Amino acid sequence: MSVLTRVKAILGGSYAAVGKALGGISGEAIRKWERHGVPAERVLAIEAATEHRVSRHDLRPDIYPREPWCRCPACERERRDAGEGEEAA
Repeated sequence: MSVLTRVKAILGGSYAAVGKALGGISGEAIRKWERHGVPAERVLAIEAATEHRVSRHDLRPDIYPREPWCRCPACERERRDAGEGEEAA
């Protein structure tokens, strides 16, 4: 599943829903991101709109590579979720 497919699923299932969640960007503009990549200036807004379920690392690994020391909200969420799974085992 592509990262934008995940974003769409979280934010309402359509390009228009993603655009609305990001403050009124057209669905066509969002659709273009599949071919050209998510603009750097939209990455953090998408991460916040998805409640950190889609991270900056997923959206633009060229700008935000995954690092073990990262303390961004998405990485903290992943660590917390992974820790819950370990405790249940």
